[in-house]
Amino acid sequence: MTYPGMIGLDGGVNERGLEMMTQLSSMRQESMAGCGIAVFTRLLLTHAASLDDAIEIFSATPRCAGIAYHVADAGAKTAAVVETSAKMVCVRYPEPGVKALWQTNHSNCYPGWMGYTGYNMVADQAPVNDLKDIGTIERWQTSLREPYNFFVQAPSRFERYRELLHEYYGNITVENAVRILGDCYDPYTKMNRPRNFPSWTNNILCTICALYPDFTYQAEAPVGEFKAHVGNMWSLVAYPETGDMWLAINDFPAQYGGYEHFNLKELLRRFR
Repeated sequence: MTYPGMIGLDGGVNERGLEMMTQLSSMRQESMAGCGIAVFTRLLLTHAASLDDAIEIFSATPRCAGIAYHVADAGAKTAAVVETSAKMVCVRYPEPGVKALWQTNHSNCYPGWMGYTGYNMVADQAPVNDLKDIGTIERWQTSLREPYNFFVQAPSRFERYRELLHEYYGNITVENAVRILGDCYDPYTKMNRPRNFPSWTNNILCTICALYPDFTYQAEAPVGEFKAHVGNMWSLVAYPETGDMWLAINDFPAQYGGYEHFNLKELLRRFR
């Protein structure tokens, strides 16, 4: 559920050149007294013009659950991942000397990991994701790779982004960005996920272009039994500074339906 009158839900670009995207990153601290992703998406896209603005909004506004927000300021050429829970707000910047930043659905705010310093958000996620041992970076990374962990949130995707961003570093064209977002290779199993074949677990054949098995749920009448299928609902490549963006939303996973070009600034001019 979202809120009446809300436009957008979990990501986007504004005309000031600010980009933001959300990634579920479950934490043990949750509260119904805070705001969720739909409200934060709206707050950032309507009120933030810089990375500092975005961080201030997260810090000053009560939060309800664990979400990692990727935020980029095109004008200042800065970016950060803001990991949040009902209790904490932590900020992870690119590694020193590396002009790249990425995030998937698990916490990476572990002191000493990829140049991060600060509060250990992984400790707040470990019981939710059933991580066996996070005593050191090495043991934490090993725990993330447990193939039959049904709670961990596909950390193989984070590793695959690392590989592809290294491969295309300095050459992230629209075409290469589409290739990255449509990638179906699992670095853990060293296998490609076939087009219409879903992942086996959260850590077997989980890929950037995500397709998960059907899950069956039982609800009270009149709903009864129903199935839920998980995959990429939409995918976006954007140049926030110019307003150019390429959106995939016509298939499931969204990448299968191709990308259509829009320009945010031109669209806004039409309605003013």
